Amino acid sequence: MTLSMPRLSNGMKFSLLLFVIVTLHLLSVPIVELKSNAYAYETFYKAVNYFKEGLSPYAQYPGFDLYKYSPTFLAFPLLPMSGLPLIPSAILWQLISTLSYFLAGYWLFKLWFTDNAGFKQVMTSLSNLPSWLVILGTFLFLTDFHLNGTYLQSNTIVVAGMMIGVALYIRKQWLWAALVLAFVTNMKLYPIVLVLLLFLDLRMRFIWATLFWHLLLIAIPFLLWGSETAIKLYSDWIGTLVIDKALVYQEPYIHFFLNLRAFLQVNFNLVFAESYFLIMLFFAALVGIAVLVQRWITQKHHFTQPQLMMILAASLMYILVFSPRTEGPTLVFLGPVYLITLWQLWHFNENSKSEMIWALISLFVLTSMSTSDLFRGTFIHDWSWDFNLRVIGLLILFLVYLYWLFKPPVSIQTPRTTDVHI
Repeated sequence: MTLSMPRLSNGMKFSLLLFVIVTLHLLSVPIVELKSNAYAYETFYKAVNYFKEGLSPYAQYPGFDLYKYSPTFLAFPLLPMSGLPLIPSAILWQLISTLSYFLAGYWLFKLWFTDNAGFKQVMTSLSNLPSWLVILGTFLFLTDFHLNGTYLQSNTIVVAGMMIGVALYIRKQWLWAALVLAFVTNMKLYPIVLVLLLFLDLRMRFIWATLFWHLLLIAIPFLLWGSETAIKLYSDWIGTLVIDKALVYQEPYIHFFLNLRAFLQVNFNLVFAESYFLIMLFFAALVGIAVLVQRWITQKHHFTQPQLMMILAASLMYILVFSPRTEGPTLVFLGPVYLITLWQLWHFNENSKSEMIWALISLFVLTSMSTSDLFRGTFIHDWSWDFNLRVIGLLILFLVYLYWLFKPPVSIQTPRTTDVHI
């Protein structure tokens, strides 16, 4: 029996075409951008080549930003990719990052809308969605992606890893979920927020696997280059992070695209370091308590798929709101936040949607519309820039998610996920 492919809706055709166009455009960035240090990957590439010459990758070299990533990230994937010339290497990095991000988003869609293993059934489920929802979801998913891709930042692949890690966690593949999340946490420290929240599920196999992978990733430089070189690399890395954080807190708060401290400084003339950390800890405790509430309201005292989606969105929003430095390219985080919020709206009853809809609108208008290159120069952008209002839309949605974590809507549907395969 031959399975025929489902007929794609106009919305799906538009989305696939848009993904192809965006991917091809981003792959051209390393070719057309000729200015030195114009994109982040060039800093990575220079750092690994300095290391190959016997120099410290963490030193400040004229004309280039500091390399602030772990020695393990230096070993993989940067060291193998440095064998290529800069432009082909950058194109490969861009291709891996872009496809990882898109495929991770697609996998989340697949887990939401089907519990069947066949690709035909998956595409049928997606094609049966209203075209307006598919087009809107695609547009929101890509709104803040272009800026990140233009600078070839690492945030794209880190957020993709967070999405893939949650998808693997939903499928109860603890070992692989732990590996993916440990890898992106080793790259940039902020995914630890999501990992710690998943620890509250008390899945011991996931917890032990996470600890194992972290130890193995930390050990890789020792295995490759010996203890003396590895210790020097880790010492330089920690020193670079300490110096960078000190510089961040000395910078004018107006510098930040999206940050709660910047909003408080610009609008209320509040400058505080210790108090800001207390605010961070307070909201971290609130999120942790809310997640524990979610765990104990379920029959088996383990997170369901909808709860895991909400936890992923809350983690991404918490990182964006409270990060010491959240620049424009970091807003690639908002892609999965938009998708998860649309999914929440799709499952809520009519009486429960209003706050989520208004929160979604505020997030787009105050955050995306005021930072994306698509809207640069608009009234909203200039107004938001002057008063640093970018944090407000995200903060509103973050508080709505925090509310629903404490009191989830009773009408939400929990899809079956035990037999989902890619």
